[in-house]
Amino acid sequence: QTGEPCAGCGRIRADVADPGSAEIPQGEAAQAFAAAARIWSEALGPGPAIRVRVTFRALRAKATTIPNPISHLPGVLPGDVWYPMALADELAGRNLAPSQYAMEIFFSDSVPWYFGTDGEVPAGEVDFETVALHEIAHGLGFASFLGGPGVWSFPGTGPDGGFPPLSFAVPDLGETPSVFDLFLEARDGTRLMEVAAGRERFLLLGRAV
Repeated sequence: QTGEPCAGCGRIRADVADPGSAEIPQGEAAQAFAAAARIWSEALGPGPAIRVRVTFRALRAKATTIPNPISHLPGVLPGDVWYPMALADELAGRNLAPSQYAMEIFFSDSVPWYFGTDGEVPAGEVDFETVALHEIAHGLGFASFLGGPGVWSFPGTGPDGGFPPLSFAVPDLGETPSVFDLFLEARDGTRLMEVAAGRERFLLLGRAV
C-alpha cells in the first residue's frame, strides 16, 4: 500500500495508506485525518514529531488504535510501567525511536465515512474527523494495557479478534500497566491497580467503565 503524507498535520506526521477502494478516496481520507491531526498538534504545542500510520481494513469495530509501547528508561522515563511512544517521546524531549511509528490507527473499510470537515454529516454516515480525533487520543497515551499475557488486547482489531499486521512488534506486557492505568479508578474512587490483578483486573475495568 502506498502512503500519502498528512500535509499540514503539525507535529503529527501521518502516512495514510491507499484504501484500495473507490468508495474511500485516499486524498479525502488524508485531508480529513489532517484536520484532526492539526487540532491535536495545536493542543499539544511544540515537541517531538509523532509518526502515525493510518490503514483501512476489515475490522469488527469502526476503528482501533494500537500504540507502540516503550518500557521505562532509567533516567528518562520513571516507574515500572509502559508508555505509549508518543508520551515517552514527549517526556524524553526527543524521538526515542525515530524510524518507528508511534501508533497505528486502523479504520474499517466498510463504514460509510464522511470525509468532510464542516461538521455537516449526512444521515447514515459517520464523521471520520471525529473518530480520528478519538483514535489519536488513544495513541497519545489515553490507553489501558491492563490484562497481562493473553488478555491485553484492543477490541475490534481484526475479524478474528487478533492483531492486524503491524510495523512494530508488540511485546509481552506481562502484568506491567501503562502509565494511564495507574490513574484509573472505579466509580467509588478505588484505584483499579490496588484491588486486582491479571484478568480479574481487566474484567473489573470493564465493569467500572
